[in-house]
Order: sequence, then C-alpha cells, then structure tokens
Amino acid sequence: MIREVILFSKSSRAKFIHPLLKLFFCLIAIALLGYSNSKLFFSLNIALFIILHLYYKTPSYMVTKFSMYLISFYLIAALAFLIGGDIQYLITITLRGAANSIAITFLIFTTPLDDILFVLSKHKNISEIIDIAKLMERYVILLEEELELMIKSAKSKGGFDSAKKSIRTTSTIAGMLFINTFNRWREIKDSINSRGYKGKLYYSELEVDNSIKINITILLLTILEITAFILTST
Repeated sequence: MIREVILFSKSSRAKFIHPLLKLFFCLIAIALLGYSNSKLFFSLNIALFIILHLYYKTPSYMVTKFSMYLISFYLIAALAFLIGGDIQYLITITLRGAANSIAITFLIFTTPLDDILFVLSKHKNISEIIDIAKLMERYVILLEEELELMIKSAKSKGGFDSAKKSIRTTSTIAGMLFINTFNRWREIKDSINSRGYKGKLYYSELEVDNSIKINITILLLTILEITAFILTST
C-alpha cells in the first residue's frame, strides 16, 4: 500500500508544484480544522479538497480507502459521545475526520516524500536528520512487506479461522513487527555510521513549476482558508 502511494504521488499532475507550498497549505488547513467546531467550515474544506482531488485526478479508489481508514479512527474515538447521546458532537467529529482525511490524502497523493526531503536536505543543519528520514522510508516499505508476508503465512496456517485465533494471531504479528522495527532501526544507525565520511544520500532531482499563477493561487487558497475559519468561528 505504501509503495502504491509513492508511485501515485510520483506520477501526480500536481507533482510539479513546489512541495513546500503544498505542505504549507495542507498543514494550515489541518491546523485550522483542529481548532474549529464549525460544521460549515468542515463542509467547505471537504468541498474544496474534493475539487482539488478531481482537478489533479488523484486515484479515487485509493483516496476513498485511506479516508475511510482515517475516519474510522475518529469514529472509534467518538463512540463515547454516541453512548452519552451527544449526536451533534458525533456529527462534528465525523465531519472533522472527513475534512482532515481528504486534506491528508491530497498531500500524500500529490507530493512525493523524496521532493520534500530533497528541498530540506539543502539545509546543512538538518541534513543528517533528512538522511535518516530517507533511510526510514525504505525500511518502512520493508516492514510493510514483512507484515504482508506474516499475514499471508498466518492465513495459510488457519490463523484467522476463528475469533480467538484471529486475536492471538494479530497479537503475535504485532509483537514480531514491533521487534523487527527495533532491529531495522539498528540497521539504519549502522548504515549511517558505516559511511565513514560526511556524505549525502541520493535524492531524486526536483522539477518544479515556479509560475506566478500557481504561487498566487495557493496564496489565495490559504487566505480563503483563514478567512473562512475566522468567519465561521464568530
């Protein structure tokens, strides 16, 4: 799944927009959504990012799948309010989750991580941290592959045939993956230390469209986002 996200982001129509501009705009939107309780503001953001998704032709199936995963976390957190009979707050939580999910999916499906790391790697003070992030990307993919193999292996042995077996198998897989994560971290640390010189990892070259039209459009969208937040909060 992570590999699919990387491939889609690298072939996105919005790839040539400067990654920090997209990151800035999406983070502003997500931050404002976190501070707002306005259903109108949430609805406006959902509409805005749906339009952006359609315009840049992000994969609708993958966007919907990721959004539903993220929304489910919000719904699980809101179950307590449903038990208490606070339906309005449940609706607010659901709308906030939907708006945040669509904003996050727009960012990850249009902005390759390599592009962000390439820009940040030019700052010498954080170059080592960026190198670690670059290596982490690869190891996260490896961990995902290990998880897929574990699940397939467990299914072939009937590890999910009953509810009791499913719980036991899931906990076993989670424990093994947790241990493997620490092992991978040691490999990351060793690979950095073994370089023996102050070098740099390879980052894909970044091609961006620095047209004034795109920059002004993102600036206007950010201003509209802040204005809508202020107006709906009063």
